[in-house]
Amino acid sequence: MDAQERSRRAAAGEPLAQMIAGPPWATPGPFMDRVRAGEFATPKIRSWREQIQTISTDLSDLQASRSVVERLRRAIAENPRLQTYNFLLDRMFRWYATSTLVMAYRDLDVRGDVVSMRRLLEDLRKNPGELTRDRFRKLHTGSDVIAERSADPESLSAFIMGRSLEQYYTTIADAKGRNLCVDAIAADIDEIVAAAEDVHKARMTVYAHRAAAGPALNEISLASIHNLVDVLDRVVNKYRKVLLYEPYLDGHTPVDQTNWPEILTFPWILPRESDTSVPYAATPAVARTLLRALPDDERRELLREFLD
Repeated sequence: MDAQERSRRAAAGEPLAQMIAGPPWATPGPFMDRVRAGEFATPKIRSWREQIQTISTDLSDLQASRSVVERLRRAIAENPRLQTYNFLLDRMFRWYATSTLVMAYRDLDVRGDVVSMRRLLEDLRKNPGELTRDRFRKLHTGSDVIAERSADPESLSAFIMGRSLEQYYTTIADAKGRNLCVDAIAADIDEIVAAAEDVHKARMTVYAHRAAAGPALNEISLASIHNLVDVLDRVVNKYRKVLLYEPYLDGHTPVDQTNWPEILTFPWILPRESDTSVPYAATPAVARTLLRALPDDERRELLREFLD
């Protein structure tokens, strides 16, 4: 008896000796695509899935910007000449801080026209019976049937993943194990609200009402902002797993596939600042500075190339 037949019999209420958690939802194919598309979700759960996807995408973008800033900070820490005031770097960090204030705090917004993590959690807390254990299983497997062992080798992966699903739901369920735990959801809401306290103060003063003689942006540190981002990352990842079940996703920082800092490794010389006839060429002073920065063996090799 194949998996499709087992599922048909289960839907018809026919008795079976062996059963796995639905058709081959663990194998790439049309049925897996239906499961991942949320076909077996209720309308409200489909709305939750869309919201967590939007929140997760925004958080990935925020983390990408953070990774750029962190690499710039490391470059500045390693180069004493960059540690004096520089208008360009000051603007870059200010732009990053203010945009991050807005993006990160948006997930604390409770207005009805905003997609935010707090609004999603509040909706989950108010509707713990919407995602029962049975609906959780149906959402992610396409079947209401609990995974059981089977002699069929092809059902092994579905059984193992089905068992993992049951175990995971237990970690987010209430004491009876049938509904979501509202106390745990409330604790996650409290955690992100507490982490956003300093960010909220800065957002309402430094960013929204900054005057010439008013508060300066350095009244909130990047560490405070990133603390909120870290909390959001953990909470969003948790509920992404609940609603989308992607157990292998761990955090939202993308892998940088480019070498963007390369643009910072050569001098930018404008034609009017050059005392040579070659456009954009480094001045002798800049050339000497670059030569001195090279390791001794590389400098000797370079000079030998021109002197020989």
